[in-house]
Amino acid sequence: LAGGIAHDFNNILTALLGYSNLLKLKIGNDQVLNNYVDQILISSEKAANLTKSLLAFSRKQIIDPKPVDLNQIVRGIEKLLRRLIGEDIEFKTILDDRELAIMADSGQIEQILINLSSNASDAMPGGGIFTIQTEHIELRESGSGLPEHLVPGEYALITASDTGKGMDEKTKQRIFEPFFTTKEVGKGTGMGLSIVHGIVAGYGGFVEVESELSKGSSFFVHLPQTDDPGQGEEESCLIGSGGETILLIDDDEVVLEMTRVMIEMLGYTVVSKKDWVDALKLLGENPHGYDLVILNQAMACLKGKELSRQLLEIRPDLPIVLCMSHGTPPTGMEYWEPGIAELAYKPLAIEDLSALIRNSLGKR
Repeated sequence: LAGGIAHDFNNILTALLGYSNLLKLKIGNDQVLNNYVDQILISSEKAANLTKSLLAFSRKQIIDPKPVDLNQIVRGIEKLLRRLIGEDIEFKTILDDRELAIMADSGQIEQILINLSSNASDAMPGGGIFTIQTEHIELRESGSGLPEHLVPGEYALITASDTGKGMDEKTKQRIFEPFFTTKEVGKGTGMGLSIVHGIVAGYGGFVEVESELSKGSSFFVHLPQTDDPGQGEEESCLIGSGGETILLIDDDEVVLEMTRVMIEMLGYTVVSKKDWVDALKLLGENPHGYDLVILNQAMACLKGKELSRQLLEIRPDLPIVLCMSHGTPPTGMEYWEPGIAELAYKPLAIEDLSALIRNSLGKR
């Protein structure tokens, strides 16, 4: 059920996030209008995170573990977290000087940070201080109070501390239970911390919590470190066009139009088609008139993977980007085949779309 809902919900979020980002680029330095747009973005990003939480809970979320630097992930999402926790809360980050390499999916680590930040924000309705700290620690077998399944070794530690309401011992014992919440009806799902616990456990880590009523709470997230430093994350930026033409195919008119506007803003020529039959006809009439195809996997009449095969029969060297909801398959590996340059997961920000297009064009 969660996987089925994800596609339709992500299409709505794609339009909300896309048009909000476009509006923010257009309004310039108007502080009042920027604040309005930020509120739309905050709500949309919260909704996107709720979708990911549903999918993670149903074990439908696509993950891509690879060596990543924990500090870099925190820096990359810091701006979003500041928006999520609100202006009444002072937000601090204290990052370890060294690189903290972990084997993980960046999106899931961001999800952990978002859920912990949201939990802290709810605990401080009247304001306070929220701190995220990272550090390297070494855990040994002799350590007391550690989980029985713990593998001794080097860990990256995330400490998320707030000065909020705190919890009593009874509440603390239940916080990682799915759907357990102390919030009012309609104010929370009760899934945030259970999702954090599930993600961390999946990487061989563990979560501890310390809390005292009226004094705040601290969550300690332990993630095993890896010796592989990885490639690091590239800074997101808008990369201009080299004059290429892109064929865009999606049977959702709102998403089709919004994506067309975003791609044109990046400087590309776009030909957009809602009907896959029309798209095939266009390519057949001019096989070398297009440098890249971006299409939706979950179209009603013909799935994107099947359409990509038909497109490649017309022109075998044509790079194709397949766009999917986060819940499409348990893993994305079954969609990788010759001709598929990239898999993209909705909703996409304009910076992500820019990098995606340039990477795909580079594979021609």
